[in-house]
Amino acid sequence: MNSKTADPAFYFLNYDYDRLNPDLGGNEIELVYPKEVTSIFTTVNGPETATLDLVDWLTGDDPFELEEPVQFSGFFPTILKTDAPISERAYPLYSKKFLDALKSLGPFDGRVFQTQIEDDVVGSGDDPNYRLGQITDQFVLIWFPHLDILDVETSVYSNRYPPAGMVTGLQNVVLNIPEEGLPPIFRLKASPVFTLVSASAKVALEEREISGLKFSTHPFGSQYRTG
Repeated sequence: MNSKTADPAFYFLNYDYDRLNPDLGGNEIELVYPKEVTSIFTTVNGPETATLDLVDWLTGDDPFELEEPVQFSGFFPTILKTDAPISERAYPLYSKKFLDALKSLGPFDGRVFQTQIEDDVVGSGDDPNYRLGQITDQFVLIWFPHLDILDVETSVYSNRYPPAGMVTGLQNVVLNIPEEGLPPIFRLKASPVFTLVSASAKVALEEREISGLKFSTHPFGSQYRTG
């Protein structure tokens, strides 16, 4: 008798790198200001004042403040066609359409920072009507909540650091899902570099035709099964 495999309760959110023009070198946006932020950072020895790159605060679990709008430059011919601009530092920069899709599922627990992106195209090329120096505010930086729900006894990873509550080399992921269910989008306290979405959030993003993203049951692709 064949048994039906249950649909996953969560997915990893990855960029669609296939759409990116190779001439951009994997980087269609650049942070202009602020590149660094000073705030209180939690270490294994306790809280300390630290000055870190902005992306470190955005993917970390410590409170911080930002002067808004955060300034970027970007390649408008591609970023205006996506909801998830790509950068080497993987800034959590998404369209307001993406954010609206998440908010449609209920209260949103993340933090949202307004941005301005200036077009970095310097010549009109073959299009004499291309307007140089455009600025858009249609993208936001989002800090996602961190959940301490990784089942470290069942999940597969390379190393574990109990004092910091972290793991590295995460491969197969098993979560202790709360009784109330998963929020639409979140990071794992044990491995915050990854962004995860609930099954309902995946459906909402697909129904809104959010572009530039891929969903996977594995942190780095779909070739592995999620436990």
